[in-house]
Amino acid sequence: MRRNRTGVIAGAVVAGALVVATVVSIRFGLSEAEHRRMAQQRADELEAVTQFQQSMLSEIDAELMGRSIVEDLRDRAEERLGERGIDEDAAGAALAGFDESVRGVNATNLALKLVDERILSRAVETIEQEFADQPSVRASLQQTVADTYWAIGLYEHATPLQEAALRTRRDELGDDHPDTLRSINSMGTLLVYQGKLTEAEPYFREALEGNRRVLGDDHPDTLNSINNMGVLLQAQGKLTEAEPYYREALEGYRRVLGDDHPETLTSINNMGLLLRSQGKLAEAEPYYREALEGKRRVLGDDHPSTLISINNMGGLLRAQGKLAEAEAYYREALEGNRRVRGDDHQYTLISKSNLALLLVDLGNAVEAEQLAGETVVAARETLDAEHWRRGSFLGNHGRVLAALERFDDAESALLEAHGILQTALGDEHGQTKRVVGYLADLYDAWGKPEQAAEWRAKLPTEQDAVASDPPAKQEDE
Repeated sequence: MRRNRTGVIAGAVVAGALVVATVVSIRFGLSEAEHRRMAQQRADELEAVTQFQQSMLSEIDAELMGRSIVEDLRDRAEERLGERGIDEDAAGAALAGFDESVRGVNATNLALKLVDERILSRAVETIEQEFADQPSVRASLQQTVADTYWAIGLYEHATPLQEAALRTRRDELGDDHPDTLRSINSMGTLLVYQGKLTEAEPYFREALEGNRRVLGDDHPDTLNSINNMGVLLQAQGKLTEAEPYYREALEGYRRVLGDDHPETLTSINNMGLLLRSQGKLAEAEPYYREALEGKRRVLGDDHPSTLISINNMGGLLRAQGKLAEAEAYYREALEGNRRVRGDDHQYTLISKSNLALLLVDLGNAVEAEQLAGETVVAARETLDAEHWRRGSFLGNHGRVLAALERFDDAESALLEAHGILQTALGDEHGQTKRVVGYLADLYDAWGKPEQAAEWRAKLPTEQDAVASDPPAKQEDE
């Protein structure tokens, strides 16, 4: 299974579909009682297939798959050299050449492409064909695949499946069914990751109101919705409004799930990042440290949620002026995200952009420009033109270019960044003001005091990207 995980998962999904098809094919010609018995059996089989696919897809490990692909290719190459009678020295040289040729290849990216093309796309086709007459089951499976696409950063692939699952659940189950409410929350989450904060808000509010009414204030789904409302409001720059949601969610998680539950740990992290965003660095630090220590202990160093807290710890240390300590955390987060999520995932780009800003502070503008430039190229390829994070990455690149005294290039990047952020987030948002500050600094360094004064009058503030990771679904920054 380690070497053939892709085939095992794909085969398992198909096998599950065949089990259902078999149940369908034999139900005709039976007695009414037998019909009822077989109908219940079929429902049980459908539920088993749904749970099976959910468990298999949730366990996809792109890093492990990518590493296994490369290892398998190397093993096969070594076997082939032996079959051809190549002497030991020549075989060693050939394998060394293989190792060198794949060293620059991100195996996680390769695995993600394979997961999309060979597992998820085929699963979508199978769901449509085999469950056309079972809308509730079809919606459950579509939600699972949408969740998987979301988890691996392929948000556009997730959108049609998420929309279909939500639409079907509203029609079949009603707006207040827990499954419908989960799909409503998931729709809001997906929109947040696509940078569509205004569109996400009604989904989050509907999910929260429905969960409070149907499940009660202490249900994990309700706590998730409370937390997500805090995340959304913070992303919109509404820090005061976000705080009561964060505090209610954290108190609920500690009470219901305990301090070491992964969802509690993410809520602790989120409380810390809010305090940091409010400029309360001393108050934020114990939350950040508790979250990071807990995640390392409970989830491990390479868990995506742990990597978020590692990145955030670097951000806090940078804000405190502890640049050397911050660098170690930022580099750990970047290396981990590259390995676990691939080069183009938003969290990898965030880590890369944050490290670039820190390197400017440390006087290493050359490496900073390489990282910031790579981030902008990837953002142009993977994010919509109006996505606010694309503007944030452009702003960071502009600051790096200014440090290198490439003033024309810096001006172009910063003005483009300001336009995106102004449209997406508004003039009063911290991200927009941060870029305003970069523009003022640029014109000062360029010897253009009037333009510098014009931008500085807008009262900029500086903050780099931080990452909150709400439980279950959402992991916004």
